[in-house]
Amino acid sequence: MLKKLIATIAVTICCLANPLPVKAQHQIGVYLKDNEGHRQLVESIKNLGVIVLVNHKLHCITEEFAGLYYDNGVLVICQDNRPENNGIEVEWTDNDLDTLRHEAHHIVQDCALGTIADGKMIRMFVNEDEYFDFIEDSSLDLVKLYTKLREILSEEETLIEIEAYVVAKDIPVGHINKKIIEFCN
Repeated sequence: MLKKLIATIAVTICCLANPLPVKAQHQIGVYLKDNEGHRQLVESIKNLGVIVLVNHKLHCITEEFAGLYYDNGVLVICQDNRPENNGIEVEWTDNDLDTLRHEAHHIVQDCALGTIADGKMIRMFVNEDEYFDFIEDSSLDLVKLYTKLREILSEEETLIEIEAYVVAKDIPVGHINKKIIEFCN
C-alpha cells in the first residue's frame, strides 16, 4: 500500500511539471477501431480539451498504476500490456477499458461542480440515500475497496472514487459518454 501511495505522490509531482508531450495525445484510439463505444468516449474527452496520455513515461512509473484523471484536464491511461512507457498505445485489455470508463466518470464529476479542469470535483449522487441506493447493487466488494481507499484518501474522496469504480463496472460506456456530453459541454 505504501508503494502505491508513493507512486501516486510521484505521479502528482510529475503532472505539475510539464505533463505533455502533445503528440502522445493523438495516438490514443488506434486500437479502439473495433470498439466504437470506447473510441467515441475517447473522442468526446479529447473534444473537451482534456489532454489524453497513454503509457506516458512520467506517469506510468509502476506496473500497478492503471490511470488517473487530474482535475486540471489531464487523463492518463497506463495499459496493462505496455512494453515500455513510450507513449505508444497497445491492444486494450478489459482492465484498460474499465480504467478508461472509471477516469471518464471523474471527468463527469469534475464538470458537475463548476467547469472542466477547474480543480473542483463532486459525486453525482450527493444525496446520501441516492448514493447508497446506486452503489448497493454493485458486484464490487465495496467494503474491501472502501477500507483500502480510506487508508490514503479522505471520506469524500473515497466516496468519489467508489462512485467511479461502480460506474466503470456497471454502467455502459455509451451512458458515460452521454453524461460527459451533458455535463461538460
